[in-house]
Amino acid sequence: KIYSNYGTDNTWSFVKNGEAISKFWRDGLIRNCAFENIITIGMRGEDDSLLLSEDATLEDNINVLKKAILEQYRLLKENVSPDLKDIPKMLAIYKEVEDFYYGDAQTQGLKDWDQLEDVIFLLSDDNFANTRGLPTREDRDHKGGFGMYYHFDYHGAPISYECVNCTTLPKIWDQMTLAYDSGVKKLWIVNVGDIKFNELPLSYFMDLAYDYEKWSLPNLTDRYLKEFVDRNFAGDVSDRRKNDIIRFTELFTRMNSIIHPETVLPESFAPAAFCETKGMIALAKEIIELGDSIRGSIEATSKIAFESLFYFQGMASAYSMLANLYAGMNRFLAGRGALRANDYIPLIEEMIAADQSVVKEFHEWQDSKWKYMLASAHTGFKNWNDDIWNYPASMKVYPLDRRAVLFSFEDSTFFHTGSMWTDSRKLESFVLADSDRLETSFFIDLKAPFAFDYKLLCEDTNITISPSSGHFDPTASSYLEIRIGADRKRLESKGPAEIEVVLDFGEKTAPMNETIIKDRIFVHYAPLDTGSELFIHRSECGVIVIPAANYASATDSEEGSFILVKGLGRTGNAVKAAPFEKYFREVEDKPYLEYLFETNGPGEYRIDFYTLGRNPVVMGEAMRFDISVDDMDPVTITTCDTDYKTHFTNALWSSNVMTGINVASTTAHLMSGLGSLKVYAGDPNVAIEKIVISPVGLKVPETRLGPCFTSNIIMR
Repeated sequence: KIYSNYGTDNTWSFVKNGEAISKFWRDGLIRNCAFENIITIGMRGEDDSLLLSEDATLEDNINVLKKAILEQYRLLKENVSPDLKDIPKMLAIYKEVEDFYYGDAQTQGLKDWDQLEDVIFLLSDDNFANTRGLPTREDRDHKGGFGMYYHFDYHGAPISYECVNCTTLPKIWDQMTLAYDSGVKKLWIVNVGDIKFNELPLSYFMDLAYDYEKWSLPNLTDRYLKEFVDRNFAGDVSDRRKNDIIRFTELFTRMNSIIHPETVLPESFAPAAFCETKGMIALAKEIIELGDSIRGSIEATSKIAFESLFYFQGMASAYSMLANLYAGMNRFLAGRGALRANDYIPLIEEMIAADQSVVKEFHEWQDSKWKYMLASAHTGFKNWNDDIWNYPASMKVYPLDRRAVLFSFEDSTFFHTGSMWTDSRKLESFVLADSDRLETSFFIDLKAPFAFDYKLLCEDTNITISPSSGHFDPTASSYLEIRIGADRKRLESKGPAEIEVVLDFGEKTAPMNETIIKDRIFVHYAPLDTGSELFIHRSECGVIVIPAANYASATDSEEGSFILVKGLGRTGNAVKAAPFEKYFREVEDKPYLEYLFETNGPGEYRIDFYTLGRNPVVMGEAMRFDISVDDMDPVTITTCDTDYKTHFTNALWSSNVMTGINVASTTAHLMSGLGSLKVYAGDPNVAIEKIVISPVGLKVPETRLGPCFTSNIIMR
């Protein structure tokens, strides 16, 4: 009990226990005075809380802080140097004290107190690697300068992330170059939690700080990762394998940035809509296959380096992700009563066992060098911490006593049963019309294990069906997957194609058993968009998805331009305006991007802008940018308003950091055919991932990543 060295009271209160706390500070100065130091001044409450009770005024809190700082100055003069200007000092502006830093209209904040003119003001991100509250142009001449306290790891609300690396290099580049351009140039500190598994982002953060001119502009994070791999895997690793290591690292880090492992639950991704879960399963499987392939093909110290830096954390992330994805599919299918749900139960168990195995192996690896470094819970959090967490549970489906089937497409949440009473909604797939794929899957799911003969009839010669007929044996599988495709590279017309599905169960063995079950399904198809000089975005299902990087034209102004930042979005690239810290106010000063699209008909449309979950650069400001549809008057889009707070009690901020995205919307009347959308630069820190246009009233399925018409979750 350290407090007993200084008195009988362990209260961390400068008001009630100032003498003991002052002695504690003095001993710290004496202990460290022989080293090079930047002295942290000020204080906050116990357990990262407020200084005083909640009923204390702002002025009361500021006065207590001033009193504490003046006492610290006295101790510095006595124990370090009589001239305070010779002592590097910083004041950390944590969330708990930032109101005291700013003050209000009636009370002067600490930032304007003359006793702090040579003190570094250490600003803090929002604990999720998003900068906030950067210096205004008026504040940037502060003599002491500014610093940044950044996070790769966090223990707190709305949810902790502490186990593996979740921060991509492009995000660090994006936020720290913004901070630097805003005057944060004196001191950079990063909270990594455990250095283990954060070696790559930590190295990049420090190298960016050490040689800012080399790594700042343009974005060279690809080059940095290549040099990092070359440096750590020199000699006995081929260039092909180095590229595989780069790919492996990019994939699992990107996956962890899409959703932190602690946050993953069975319901995190849509099981059918836009094939989201299918894409995530493919991603996690690629990580596992690539990791094992690399591990099995390199030797000696390079193998140890790969395992230590990347392999174990990447595999643990992928196994826990797959366990939850399989559980999500299990629950989705069980809700329909499909026996296929049971196929996922052993897969869930396999992935949980694999996760536990790789954790155990790591703790014993290299004579237990890193024992317990993967011991913290890293999936299934139900709370902000691991007080309540679980591996995903599974659901078992019991077969019915009569013939019953389900017809469904892989990209649709709807299904048919072959009944005129329940199949009122058309069953259709848009994969071959709106994605980059050449095939889609049609499923016939059993609810009871009965054999049947089947045939799928289609008069449209553009469509291929495999298999188109045959006999189904329920002892071999609980479902039949049929691949429907089209040679989209040669198509000159559009669908849809109508397909008749006929199941023949043979003789009637019970009163409730049907012998013939029929259905009609529709597959929309269109020629594959192979790209052109002008991106023109269109859709058959009515939902137009425009990756922000796929603009038709970019128009710069004398004041700035838009830049494309590779890998900044959750699944690919993003665009943002430069200079990064600039406010674009006048119309003639605003650079803009123009997007072209085609609608299926006139009417009211909703336009969703998927902006990255960022914060205003100045506390209390909004984040806005303008758009114009078909050269009409500009409309202002607000991503967050002046009441926005970077606190877990603020629903928007919590959503931003949990999902990584902030969807801002507007509506517009669009004519049929070709349309134009211009996006103008506005406030700093706005980065756009994609734009989604859909008719008002059309219910677009909810997904974590938003509508997406690509077979690859992460764009190469």
